[in-house]
Amino acid sequence: RTAYHKLQGTLSHRFEALIKEYLKPFAMRKIVDKSFLEYRVPAVQEFIYEHVLFDKVRRIFDWFVNSYKSNKLKSTKVGEKDITMSFNHVFTIFDKIEGFDPQFNVKKCVETYCKVTHDSDLLPQEHPNNQNSEMVFAEFMDFLLRVTRFKKETAQLPPEVALDQYLHGTFINLASRVVPGKF
Repeated sequence: RTAYHKLQGTLSHRFEALIKEYLKPFAMRKIVDKSFLEYRVPAVQEFIYEHVLFDKVRRIFDWFVNSYKSNKLKSTKVGEKDITMSFNHVFTIFDKIEGFDPQFNVKKCVETYCKVTHDSDLLPQEHPNNQNSEMVFAEFMDFLLRVTRFKKETAQLPPEVALDQYLHGTFINLASRVVPGKF
């Protein structure tokens, strides 16, 4: 449909032009971001979807989405469509759990968030302009893997080991002080 409405020539020429000029240049780029490829390794995917870990991180994700103040401005109830985080949510998580340190600061948080979500022009603070960015749970897990690469103690480890050490050793422990309930 797009080819028919936007391009000139026969339908087959339009379709070929759509593929060659608009889709192929973007789809066939070589991925140079190593952390993007690390996240897709089968061992990492198996680790991420391990039942207990998945439930803990999902609970943290959901709690911060549901408890964020701007989600409740119009009503006290969070709707079914509130399943994404903005950069403000991520900033709030790391601020409340005291997850920022010299190895992973606010600037690196913004850069990492932008790499994962392909958003740009985010402010390195909690700001209304950052509410338009969105991150789903799978992207949040990718974000956490990238955060592990900033930590000196996990930088040289295989991705699934680094993620395990960071999530169990640091992130979940820090978040359990803020998120109510037992982990």
